[in-house]
Amino acid sequence: MTAEQLDEIGRNVTGLEHLLNFRLGLRAKDDTLPRRWFDESIDSGPFKGEKIDRQQFDAMKMRFYGLTGLNGEGVPRADWHQQLALAATGFALRVELPNPLPGAPEKSMVIDEPVANVSELRGALRRYLPEAGTALDDPSWNVTVNGQMLLSGEIGRALHSGDRVQLVPTIAGG
Repeated sequence: MTAEQLDEIGRNVTGLEHLLNFRLGLRAKDDTLPRRWFDESIDSGPFKGEKIDRQQFDAMKMRFYGLTGLNGEGVPRADWHQQLALAATGFALRVELPNPLPGAPEKSMVIDEPVANVSELRGALRRYLPEAGTALDDPSWNVTVNGQMLLSGEIGRALHSGDRVQLVPTIAGG
């Protein structure tokens, strides 16, 4: 194997670790150090009197996320997530959102567990993004599947790996 191939393997391991953490409810705010490292100064050695600056730490964490292909919540960006999901679970459903939601800063996410229909997809979105429950329950969102508007029959509309689903705000006027 080449050095580049080994780097990519390591990157994918990191991506899968972050996907598992996300599934377990861990977000960027949880990706940190013990509080005392920020609050208490070191009391001996060459760094005596120093402590970690929280703002600098957060800036370095965001830089790390950007360099490694993670989004602002510490999850692989949607394109990479889709590749990892297909390799790990064999299922990847891309969901485009009308605006960033808590837990989904890219306005796009991947559901990497099989869902049979749009109704099950809504349940999976609530499990993946519990912090966005109010927004996900918004009744004014329509659903498109592969570019076709779904106006009724969410239970009957089968979904397959590779489908693209979009939540679209209802357009109303008078």
